[in-house]
Amino acid sequence: MTNFMNILHLYRTFFPESQGGLEESIYQISSNTRHYGVEPRVLVPSNDGKCSFDHKTIPVQSFQRHGEIASCDWGLSALGELKANLEWADILHLHYPWPFADLLLFLSRSKIPTVLTYHSDIVRQKLLMKPYQPLQKWYLGRVDKIIATSQNYIDTSEVLPNYSDKTSVIPLGISEGNSNQQDVAIDKQSKFSTLPEKFVFFVGVLRYYKGLRYLLEAAQEQSFHIVIAGDGREKDELLSLKDSLQLTNVTFLGHISDEDKFQLMRQSSIVVLPSCERSEAFGMTLVEASMMSKPMITCELGTGTSFVNKHKVTGLVVEPKSASALSESINSLIHDDEKLTQYGQAARLRYEELFSGPALGREYAKVYESLLDGN
Repeated sequence: MTNFMNILHLYRTFFPESQGGLEESIYQISSNTRHYGVEPRVLVPSNDGKCSFDHKTIPVQSFQRHGEIASCDWGLSALGELKANLEWADILHLHYPWPFADLLLFLSRSKIPTVLTYHSDIVRQKLLMKPYQPLQKWYLGRVDKIIATSQNYIDTSEVLPNYSDKTSVIPLGISEGNSNQQDVAIDKQSKFSTLPEKFVFFVGVLRYYKGLRYLLEAAQEQSFHIVIAGDGREKDELLSLKDSLQLTNVTFLGHISDEDKFQLMRQSSIVVLPSCERSEAFGMTLVEASMMSKPMITCELGTGTSFVNKHKVTGLVVEPKSASALSESINSLIHDDEKLTQYGQAARLRYEELFSGPALGREYAKVYESLLDGN
């Protein structure tokens, strides 16, 4: 493979200012392609303005964020910063959706080879889709290669089938090292030793599409315990709902470190991702759960969540927006040690086969190489 490929990633959020599955996926692609002669860099808007720093050895360049319209961050200096970074880059790696990036690529008039990871359809901003569609059509037509994260998402997307000639699938993945020595024994004296011996664990940004309202409703008059880790715009509303439902079997932890996240995963019985909209296109939390040999409960969205978590193989897949379906699935699993072990072992095997960091890096490096070779 070609040595020293400079790859510029462009997206609207990244660590440490924002923390979520998409940010983690950009980090994992950046980190794991380094083994194949790639030098990555991330360009991102920031509330702190223009600066340069490293996130876990990944170089990050930021420009001033001036605002946000319908979850679309923008900055006046973005075009100049993009052009400056494109002078360094061999390939521009875009992450969709972020309509401002469509505009930046159009205005830059750059002819640089481009790859786009298609993380999700635009789901919520239906009223803005009509005026946006001409730019979207130009943008998706302009990029050289589109990478979907699962065949499930291609099959159920209204957009991707229009670009089947240049679309392929690379599942998201994560490096083993991120688990912070996942095989060590659970420390009974840890800060989480007061939690019940068995509990259901959710971790992620508290966004509208995560379906946490239904998870809280599922906890009513149930004996199982739910632990929710993460922060976000929905936090206050969810805490209010917890109080109104008088739930004593739900614990909110707020934002936690990676070390605490994996400690809690080790202690948990089930990892749950009750997302209820197609905005949840894959679910990096599920890859982490698979790596940790944890059974999962998810909802059927026609996306990659049902590719990572296979029904009655690695866990259970239930209908979305149903508190009763969630409570029934949790109750059917949490006290069935044989099933918990069976699903957990199957999840680990699936991680090793499909979702490891080396596999992710290898496949993206092949895409970069093909673009530089003109294929």
